[in-house]
Amino acid sequence: MISIKKDSNTSIILSGVIWALASTAVFWCFSALFDAWFFTPAPILNHLLSPSADSLLTLALFAVFALVLSFALHGQLFRSTHYYKNLLEEQQRLNTLIKKSVDITLIINEKGICNYISPSINDVLGYTPEEITGKTLNTILNPTLINRTEKIFNNAVKEQAVALPVSLQLVDKWNRNHHLEGTIANMLKVPSIEGLIINLRDLTAQVNAEIARDQMQTKYKNLFFKNEIAIWEEDYSRVYRELKKLKKMGIDNISEYLKRNEEQTIRLASMVQINEINQATLLLFNASSSKDFISHISEITNEQSLDLFKAQLEAIWNEEKLFQTDASYQTLDGNEVHVHLYMPIPEDEEDYRHIPISRQNITGRKNAEQALKRSQHQLAEAQRLAKLGSWEWSVADQNVICSKEAYRILGYEMPPLKIHRDEFIGRVHPEDRIRLKEAINNAIEHVGTIDLDYRVLTPDGRCHIVNAIAEAIFETNGHVSHMVGTLQDVTKQRQNEERMILTNRIFEHTHEGIFITDQHSNIITVNQAFTAITGYTLDEAYGQTPQILQSGKHTNQFYQAMWAEIREKGCWQGEVCNKAKDGKIYSEWLMVNEVKDQQANTINYIGTFSDINQVKEGSQITLRSL
Repeated sequence: MISIKKDSNTSIILSGVIWALASTAVFWCFSALFDAWFFTPAPILNHLLSPSADSLLTLALFAVFALVLSFALHGQLFRSTHYYKNLLEEQQRLNTLIKKSVDITLIINEKGICNYISPSINDVLGYTPEEITGKTLNTILNPTLINRTEKIFNNAVKEQAVALPVSLQLVDKWNRNHHLEGTIANMLKVPSIEGLIINLRDLTAQVNAEIARDQMQTKYKNLFFKNEIAIWEEDYSRVYRELKKLKKMGIDNISEYLKRNEEQTIRLASMVQINEINQATLLLFNASSSKDFISHISEITNEQSLDLFKAQLEAIWNEEKLFQTDASYQTLDGNEVHVHLYMPIPEDEEDYRHIPISRQNITGRKNAEQALKRSQHQLAEAQRLAKLGSWEWSVADQNVICSKEAYRILGYEMPPLKIHRDEFIGRVHPEDRIRLKEAINNAIEHVGTIDLDYRVLTPDGRCHIVNAIAEAIFETNGHVSHMVGTLQDVTKQRQNEERMILTNRIFEHTHEGIFITDQHSNIITVNQAFTAITGYTLDEAYGQTPQILQSGKHTNQFYQAMWAEIREKGCWQGEVCNKAKDGKIYSEWLMVNEVKDQQANTINYIGTFSDINQVKEGSQITLRSL
């Protein structure tokens, strides 16, 4: 900028001086002719070479006047030239930016006709500028939002030179919605524009991501609050930052450091905050409310709590994927509860603000294990409370001793004192015996445990699915002396899981079209038959309402009556004439059911329909044949 200014001033000065000298010379020559009166050389040369004092004064005044006038004219000329040059460069730069920008720029007149649209519309909506120019903006607007968009334009027309925020839904060449946001400015009185300038950026991916995020948050909340396992959402972000500082200080072993600085463990523990707890936590610790639980949090800890926290810090320090262990707490009514603590360790620092730490109640299992070590009577009492069957296998004599509950699961009406290992395994379904034997051998050889589902056949012909959890007991010489474990009948649980799988299969493979909406009638899922009948895939139907199928054959009164019956009776069925994606009109028998939660709030609508065109055509053929 400095060099440009210097060159500009020099140009003005040189041009002004040259023009001033030239005009002064011309003036001097005309002055000599005027004084000579006749065109004779001698008086003219005499005037030019030997001027009088008055002539020199007149010449000097004229030269000054000419110089000032020349500077003024050249300065004004330069400024005008420079201004229009900058204006042209700015317009060229603006045109280049518009053409290269990923944003869509439109200029529309008061009637909503597009006078200009940037080439970026092709990348976003698939249209060329020529396809939209000269047409109204309604051509690419979402039809359901035209009235709202007109209000935005009317407000923009009332404003002058003020950029207003605008949010539009445009439909691309393939009839897909795009969410765009930007600004709209009134430039109707600007000669070179004379219209409303709209700048829009495609935020479809961001909006869809936010919708997906909201859905994930909803699922997370449902999982969090409705889970039967106690879950605490805890904030470890300050602890994580403190550990990072210790690493920068050169601390290599966090365990040794905390042993030398016990007060640091207490300080770090005080930085942990509980964001939320679920209902299962209140039930587990016998708390009346979240406030009641958090205000008495110090009462549930014990001497092992600090050791547990140190182990958590070590797992975070070593950047492990997760931390899990068994722990014990005191409930608010003074009882001891054993839990299996499961803590996922985040990879990102931001995720340390919301860590869901589950504490599954394993009090029954712990009590059963402790009772096994004390006495058979205590074991039976613990199992009665825990509703679990237990067994103990002696490697020396290959005999298995079971509790009453375990014998009941295995189908014994009169529990014997003990049974042989082969008889114990003989109650296992033949197809599952090899898996059970392999699990037992693996637990013995690799100092592990067993956690296995298998089938049990009882003498009366019934088949149960049981979950076996067992652990090998080693002697001081390293040999396995016993194996102790528990049995739990999980037949109903597995049957429920199979029913869910079967339900999903039926949903996908039934010949009837099925769609499910949320409480606002927005479609959230469809089956394959829906796509086959209507032509709409799940991606196309998702977020839409069943109105996309309306053929226009029914009146508003028809739909109002249908919804009135659904709200009154919870269901409706009848014949409906709908339109497929390809425009084909078809008749269907539609059944709509309203789904409510425990609080009688509507959460879903389920629609089931079948194409009855073929049935009608068959009936007509039969009638004609008669």
